[in-house]
Amino acid sequence: MGQIEAALFVLGSFWFLGSLSGLLRFRKQVRRAWAQVDVQLRRRWDLVKHLTDLFPSSDPEAERLRVDLSKVHRVAAFAASISQRARAEEALGGTIHHLLLQSEERPPKGLDGQLREVKSALASTQNKIQFLGQFYNDCVMRYNRKMEMVPWRVIASIVSWNEVEFFDMEDPLGLEVLGGA
Repeated sequence: MGQIEAALFVLGSFWFLGSLSGLLRFRKQVRRAWAQVDVQLRRRWDLVKHLTDLFPSSDPEAERLRVDLSKVHRVAAFAASISQRARAEEALGGTIHHLLLQSEERPPKGLDGQLREVKSALASTQNKIQFLGQFYNDCVMRYNRKMEMVPWRVIASIVSWNEVEFFDMEDPLGLEVLGGA
């Protein structure tokens, strides 16, 4: 009887480790997908800083937008969850939209080429954020579905893994403004 119990224990251990490994693969895929989104969000911030630098510091509207961007960026940088980060990034996008509108109304003198390049790069980056955000959400959906199934739910509870939040961010930049870039 001892050999049968030992064999069942060994088989159960292999099943547990194999299932854990499968769940870990999904979890790593979610993390890699988020890292790609995060890279593009950081790139967008760098482009926005470059865009604000094109405006003279003596312009009070540009200075107000710089302060707003700084505040919103701090909130995004220290967001405790994916959904909080998405809300902060939406707010950042809204502020970027105002900056782009200002650049259309009062373009910086002699910097039309640079302004066009930054706006084009922003549009491209925003498209990447949308695409990678969708890819991230697909990975999250697969992972969360897996977590709902009975054997993986038990395994996840043993290792204290929870479901992951989706990244739902609208496109507040107003791509019609960027489309003219």
